[in-house]
Amino acid sequence: RLNQSLSLESEVIRYASTDCSVWRINLGCNNLGDKVTEHLHLLPETVTDLDVSACGLHTPGIGNICKFMSSSKTIVRLIMWGNNINDDGAVHISEMLKQNDTLKELVIFNNHIGIDNNGLIKADPLTTKGKVCIADALRYNSTLQMIAIDCPRLQNYKAPFLDPSLGLALPRFDPEVGKAFRTALEESKTAIESIQIGDIVDDPNFNQWETTLQ
Repeated sequence: RLNQSLSLESEVIRYASTDCSVWRINLGCNNLGDKVTEHLHLLPETVTDLDVSACGLHTPGIGNICKFMSSSKTIVRLIMWGNNINDDGAVHISEMLKQNDTLKELVIFNNHIGIDNNGLIKADPLTTKGKVCIADALRYNSTLQMIAIDCPRLQNYKAPFLDPSLGLALPRFDPEVGKAFRTALEESKTAIESIQIGDIVDDPNFNQWETTLQ
């Protein structure tokens, strides 16, 4: 039963912290806002999977999560899609990846979700600057295995999350971002196995990926 004297955010984390067997915390699609990220230190050490997708997070909340993750030794999967991650948020993520040595999966696609002038749901991607900043961090990270910045093709997903009728669309592949990720992978001892940064088939330098993957 919820304690009415406490905030919903602190109650969600408090209940999770009472069961030491919990391994996954899913706060997704609750629009809890940045304040919920102030209670992450209460998570039990058994938690390995944290989902804060579509929580209405902005730069302060992203910063709190990344600060927490920088020293986390247990969480291996972090899902943050559908929040408001701008270039400042990308800097927080980049710094976190440079320090964290536990995280294996990071999902941050579909950002700046809102309503456009036609009344359609839109999801703007990170800017080139933000993506390049995150790519550079992979030079210093040896544990991350999967990163999803731009979601895969729409037909791979079921409604309502990525239904084309909602107005969601993939951004065009950015060659500068592709080059940044290729360079980072080639110049580091990365554990990366999967990158979602758009359809690399559209990369004018597609043939160079063969060298990178080797």
